[in-house]
Amino acid sequence: SFDHYDKSRPVAGISIGTPYGYYANNFYVNANIEIFRYIFRNSRNDEDRFGGTAVQVGINTGLFIGDVSVSLTAATGVFHAGTGFISGLNIDLPVGEYFLGNFDINESLVPHIEALEVRFTTRANMVQKKDGITGWIDGGFSIGYEF
Repeated sequence: SFDHYDKSRPVAGISIGTPYGYYANNFYVNANIEIFRYIFRNSRNDEDRFGGTAVQVGINTGLFIGDVSVSLTAATGVFHAGTGFISGLNIDLPVGEYFLGNFDINESLVPHIEALEVRFTTRANMVQKKDGITGWIDGGFSIGYEF
């Protein structure tokens, strides 16, 4: 697809890791739900686009190493052109303590600031299209909140 769709926009979405799953010491498996939007374009023909909104359900399996979480994600769902599948690697870093140690934070906000984290992720995506399957690899970061 890279020879046809040579421009892309950032993928934007929301991922919710549910409390439903299995937790033992530092290991966990939990269910997740994701909604995101992706668009690839052909620079020679702006009307030639591949993209839309995807809704997925899946699982995360991970391990806590101190306060850092390293996890794998696998999810499947409905994309604009059919069904699809993603797999990914995530690293979650807590950042709340950094903010609390370096900024003057109102005491009532401390529990909320402590729950902040930054996630670095890489994903492999496979999506159906009219004449077969296409895919892409992406990487990014997000800001999370641990409930």
